[in-house]
Amino acid sequence: MNSDKFIAVATDKDCEVWKRHFGITYSFSLFDMNGNFTKEVKNPYAITEYGQEHQSKPDLIVELLPQCNVFIGKKMGKDSFEIIKEKLGITPFITSKKAPLDAVKEYFAKQ
Repeated sequence: MNSDKFIAVATDKDCEVWKRHFGITYSFSLFDMNGNFTKEVKNPYAITEYGQEHQSKPDLIVELLPQCNVFIGKKMGKDSFEIIKEKLGITPFITSKKAPLDAVKEYFAKQ
């Protein structure tokens, strides 16, 4: 597998898959293409306790995570999903799993 590309999983403060839209997650857990956790990246566009508005600019997340070619989350806006997939060349994947590693395994199983 390609070792210079990574999978980004939207995660919350408890290191579980974020339940809301991908782009406003607390952080991203990055996994290599063998399913190994590599690092956590804080999201500067995360929702705050002040209720930061939903941002629907997937290019901001792509700029934050240029090494990632797969984005996994529980929710993504329809328009953002299409932009990520068609215009930005990244594979979006929706999961119902709670643990990031389980979400990555689910992605691999469906490929």
